[in-house]
Amino acid sequence: DVSVDADGIARLVASAPPAAFDPAAAKVLPAAGWPAAPLPSAAAAAVAAAAGAAAAATPTLAVAAPPGLECSGCNGPGGPRTEAARSPVQAAGSTRTGGAGGSGGGSRSTAAVAVPASAAAVAKPEIVRHSGAEGVSLAEQVRTALATSAARAAADGGKADIVPKVFVELTGHCDETSALEVSSGEVTLCGSVGDAGAKARLALPGIRVTSGGALYLRNLDICALEDNRVQAGLLQCSECLITSRGGCGVLCLQRARVFLRDCEVTRCMRSGIGVNGKNTEIDLQGCLVSHNNFSGIGVNHQARSITLRGNRILANGYHGVWLNVGVVVQWLGGEISGNRLSDKDGLGTLQGFVSNHKEKESAALQEFAARGEGSPAAAAHVKA
Repeated sequence: DVSVDADGIARLVASAPPAAFDPAAAKVLPAAGWPAAPLPSAAAAAVAAAAGAAAAATPTLAVAAPPGLECSGCNGPGGPRTEAARSPVQAAGSTRTGGAGGSGGGSRSTAAVAVPASAAAVAKPEIVRHSGAEGVSLAEQVRTALATSAARAAADGGKADIVPKVFVELTGHCDETSALEVSSGEVTLCGSVGDAGAKARLALPGIRVTSGGALYLRNLDICALEDNRVQAGLLQCSECLITSRGGCGVLCLQRARVFLRDCEVTRCMRSGIGVNGKNTEIDLQGCLVSHNNFSGIGVNHQARSITLRGNRILANGYHGVWLNVGVVVQWLGGEISGNRLSDKDGLGTLQGFVSNHKEKESAALQEFAARGEGSPAAAAHVKA
């Protein structure tokens, strides 16, 4: 048998990678470098005690990290979020359901070891349902719920730097007269209209995410009158349609973090995605950016990182992608075509992208060479 002291177990728990200790089974749940193996019998009780103490004492940060882009509060309209969809930096107490790899069906609660966060703990979410018929604006409901979440956490002994958290289920199509502003805390908006959980249409002046706030959108049609702006905040969207009658679909200003997956950004007055601030972090995956009056994506300033993964950028009024001098964007597959002026323009670099025109030109030159017609005159003819 192995002798394990309580202090040693506490140090093990505190230094563990993103993993969850299951005191009931006395196992370490699988994570990178951590096989699912039983702990020594003498350590089981100590693990259970230390895991509970660490989860209670360690602050955690629940902002979901890309590229998962799961809804912060659910795996579907109104549903609980399972451990598999949670960020590895979230707190204990997740709900897990048995599956093909498990030891039976049903749900069970596990005490996940919290990974330390540098600044703040996260309150339990305040749940709000909004149909547009309450006589109270969505913006006011969100402000009230954030304040309630923070006050409730403080009353339960939470720290002063706790992050309030709100989950809003939109159960109807909403026409709002006030912009939605998120300047603190975490707010999730998830559309679920009717029994089928269809997308909810949200018409409003615009969305503003600033000053460290975080906004998660899922299953929504966002119809804005102005730019939807992000500055020093986080915007994360999944399965949304975004349009703006008077500006950019998403305007990224200084220190904006924007992550879109399986979204459509279309028919905006300006560019679909505009970047007009430094130190931004942008990731688009599986999105359609089309029929915008300016460019599909226009980047004026150098960013911390911009990655485009498997997107389609089509039929925009100016360019598919326009990059200012010094801007570098990673292109990881997809399609850029049918844009009125060009697929890609500007002095910046779209790494990994080869335009359709260059592909066609290369194929034609190879055909000329194969027929013995690869002369300079023939090459010039192909280029013309």
